[in-house]
Amino acid sequence: MNAPSRVLIVDDVSVNLALMCALVEGNGLDPVGFTDPFEALAWCQRERPDLVLLDYAMPGMDGETFVQRLRAFDQGAMIPVIIVTGSAGPEMMVRMLEAGANDFLRKPVDPIELSARARSMAQLGRASHAWFELATRDELTAVDTRRHFLSRLNTEIARSHRYGTPLSLALFDVDHFKRINDQWGHPVGDAVLRALGARVKETIRETDFAGRLGGEEFGWTMPATCGDAAHMAAERLRAAVAGTPIAERPVTISIGVATLRPAEDSSDFLVRTDRLLYHAKDSGRNRVSTDGAADHAERRPVA
Repeated sequence: MNAPSRVLIVDDVSVNLALMCALVEGNGLDPVGFTDPFEALAWCQRERPDLVLLDYAMPGMDGETFVQRLRAFDQGAMIPVIIVTGSAGPEMMVRMLEAGANDFLRKPVDPIELSARARSMAQLGRASHAWFELATRDELTAVDTRRHFLSRLNTEIARSHRYGTPLSLALFDVDHFKRINDQWGHPVGDAVLRALGARVKETIRETDFAGRLGGEEFGWTMPATCGDAAHMAAERLRAAVAGTPIAERPVTISIGVATLRPAEDSSDFLVRTDRLLYHAKDSGRNRVSTDGAADHAERRPVA
């Protein structure tokens, strides 16, 4: 049986919020209510509801600003938003639609209309999330696809340059992966990559993200991290992989870690980090190589 669709309801008047939650609850919908739009936005980013029912007139953040900030999230564009308002004039409707709202309801809301629209929009939101996962999650390892990872990396690079915050990138792959495939077969190799993806997601921070760049090579982005902190984080991942068998076999990884330089673009950042990965492999594997270790190393094909 499918879990109910989660509906985020935001209204600064607690009585109105309670009424909306009561009207929505049931029929496959599970409401979560907030009177504070800032708290609601933070929750929405963490939990990813299937639908947002949003009061337009709220102190501190109106509906237009809320929708604009929601759409800036990684998956915020996938969440349908219904604006609930007592004065939906043509100009305001146009602004809200341009900001990214999907529909409107006028106060006082009709319970039957509210329930019908909420169910329909929540189904759309759930389907959109499913398509998003298919498009952005690597099917085997459950980390980001290459395209999605690189897109998110570019976003973080732009944010780092704009606000002057540090950003570190790690590239890593499985040591002797060809030997694993040759000795035990590709199904075992797939099992190793699948288990490695799970180990990575368990080890990295919530603010970090990882992606499969191809074959056995992965990327890992660490916002607001540089120097020794990035090196220590990479060491934790290396130790977590080496310390416990993966898919019932001993597996190690080599990692290159670099911190973004002023004005550096994603291409140069990736090339520099890739050199550090191959420096780690050339130096004996199952180790971390960081900035300065191999600035002039030439990339060589190492299994």
